[in-house]
Amino acid sequence: MLNLDPIKKRCAEATPGKWEWKAIGSGEFVGMVSPQAVILCAKAADFHTQRKDAEYMACSRTDLPVCIAEIERLRAELSDTSMRLHTTETAAYIMRLALKKACKQIPGRRFGKRYFIMKAMKQVANSNDI
Repeated sequence: MLNLDPIKKRCAEATPGKWEWKAIGSGEFVGMVSPQAVILCAKAADFHTQRKDAEYMACSRTDLPVCIAEIERLRAELSDTSMRLHTTETAAYIMRLALKKACKQIPGRRFGKRYFIMKAMKQVANSNDI
């Protein structure tokens, strides 16, 4: 499983705020800026050829924390679902044992004990109440 702690640490230590690209000075340079600082500068000529990469870097400051939060939410939901599934499987197993024990005490005149056990187990297996 991916360890999110180092990624979260890098996000926390990065310059806060939304990052964006702006022209600096006379326009010969562009810079990735936040409300607090200029984070990175590049020559304007280089920037235009790699604009998509620059936009990706700028957006990662806000996109990455959102992605981490979603991963953590999904992990928690998966854990909760797994716990409910385990509880349901345990309850079904206990019910099957109880049914077997109860069916041993039912006289099987016409169909025999096995018929009652199988019928009860099918009803439990098909039940949505568990």
